[in-house]
Amino acid sequence: MRHTVYKLFISTQYEKEEKWINEMSAKGQALVYAGLCRYIFEDAEPGEFVYRIELLNNLPSSAKSISYLQFLEDTGVQHISSVFRWVYLRKRT
Repeated sequence: MRHTVYKLFISTQYEKEEKWINEMSAKGQALVYAGLCRYIFEDAEPGEFVYRIELLNNLPSSAKSISYLQFLEDTGVQHISSVFRWVYLRKRT
């Protein structure tokens, strides 16, 4: 089942945001979308995924970013969502 959470983090708080998302994962809530102050989670096994937030040098639509994100996908990392140059990534534990 999916549910939406509205929560405000500023860009300098990305480590706090990442920690909160991983805490949600530990409770069995897998992030499937992140936007401006809006997060969509779905039920999952507790701790099934570990999440990271990364700031790209270019927009995710640029050729360099697409190549980088494809490399990550090839190593088992999933690109969940993007907000400007920030990307939300997860990997199955």
